[in-house]
Amino acid sequence: MYSVIINAVLVVLVLVSQTVWASSDVSQFLGPQPGESIKLKLSDFGITKRVICTTVNDDGSYVIEEWTKLPKVRKVSPGERLKTKLPEGVRYADDLPEETMYRYYLTAEDGKLIFNKGKKNENIILDLNNREWSQLIWSSTGKVKADYVIVKEEERVVLGKLRKLVHVKYSLDLAGMHIEKLYVVASGLGIIREESLAPSSNKLTSTLVEE
Repeated sequence: MYSVIINAVLVVLVLVSQTVWASSDVSQFLGPQPGESIKLKLSDFGITKRVICTTVNDDGSYVIEEWTKLPKVRKVSPGERLKTKLPEGVRYADDLPEETMYRYYLTAEDGKLIFNKGKKNENIILDLNNREWSQLIWSSTGKVKADYVIVKEEERVVLGKLRKLVHVKYSLDLAGMHIEKLYVVASGLGIIREESLAPSSNKLTSTLVEE
């Protein structure tokens, strides 16, 4: 008798949880907001990145630009350039621009937050209808299968506002290696943190700078 009641309660709790996720508005995780920007600090060499929403298209998708500021490097003298012949397509570090720009689109559709770099490069960042999902993503060796799972949800004050944060872990096998990473999506901001879960790696790869 008691086991039947407990099982019934568990079923109700699962159904309620699924209903909450199904009714959640994924568009709250689009970001940064139009005209606003956030700053991310990368773990490599003190590199910083500005993430900006430049406009919102008629279909509701956000046009996002990531401006990565490269560290200052020593100038290569003309004499050194004559002595060193670089492979075709390779440039000296001091010939690179101070900032590089990467543009993509974020769309909220059917409970999913979708990253779009083109028809052949579209990935689901967040799926509020399913706590777990799989998809094919582009890699250096072509498309590979990646598995995603929502591991944590919380509310926290970020940049002066109470926001909903969703932690997503994903894993894939690439070139004989098993890779596990985690990112955090914040309402109104987009992805604000990324880290590697591999034991031997530099764990934190990027994090929000709260100024």
